[in-house]
Amino acid sequence: MRWLLTGALLSGAVLPRAEAADLPEVLKRGTLRALVVVSEEEAYFVSSRPDAPPGFDAEVLEGFARLHKLKLAIVPVSGWDALIPSLLKGKG
Repeated sequence: MRWLLTGALLSGAVLPRAEAADLPEVLKRGTLRALVVVSEEEAYFVSSRPDAPPGFDAEVLEGFARLHKLKLAIVPVSGWDALIPSLLKGKG
């Protein structure tokens, strides 16, 4: 257990942090654009059903946006394979 904790701490210290470059831009813009695959089924990630909970990912995103005083913009994508290409195009 101790080696696992040490490895986690070291990896965080050695690897560059991706959000360090992005978060200031998002804060300046005032909106967090989250690319999501919306599910009509059970709300495991993000749900569009008005009679269902928003989904775990949606709740985490809402909490992060609220913590940083940002508006949350949910940007639906057509499927899981569209997430990375949409991110690379600057959609989220």
